Amino acid sequence: MFEAIATSFAFDVPKLALLVIPSSAPVNRAIYELRRLGVNARGLNLKDEVNRATMLVGTIASTRGLDLDGLTHVFIIGIPEGPRVTGKSVDAYVHLAGRVGRLLGGEGRVVTVVCTDLEGDKMVRILRPTRPVLFPYFT
Repeated sequence: MFEAIATSFAFDVPKLALLVIPSSAPVNRAIYELRRLGVNARGLNLKDEVNRATMLVGTIASTRGLDLDGLTHVFIIGIPEGPRVTGKSVDAYVHLAGRVGRLLGGEGRVVTVVCTDLEGDKMVRILRPTRPVLFPYFT
């Protein structure tokens, strides 16, 4: 799954990207894997000056209420709020996706990575109300 994110990152190099991983996933491992694939990944707790394409990595909980000036891309791994599709999971997804382009009516891209057909079907149900452009990527 990190290969798909790194590939997307390389094809459409963002100014600043945010990778949102499940709360149970280790942030440091995600950073390690992305760096191994050539992505300048950093944790949200680092307040470095960003001078080149960077991917900040954090959990769902650490991104709540976050506003990052210049954020152009949000990558989301998995389905937020568990395996069932409910109004809460739709709201959680929209909240995460809304991290991009929040300031001054900006625009951005949201890339969601799901790992199974079942997750893909659930993601389509979550996205149906928002009518996004879907580009499936198969490995």
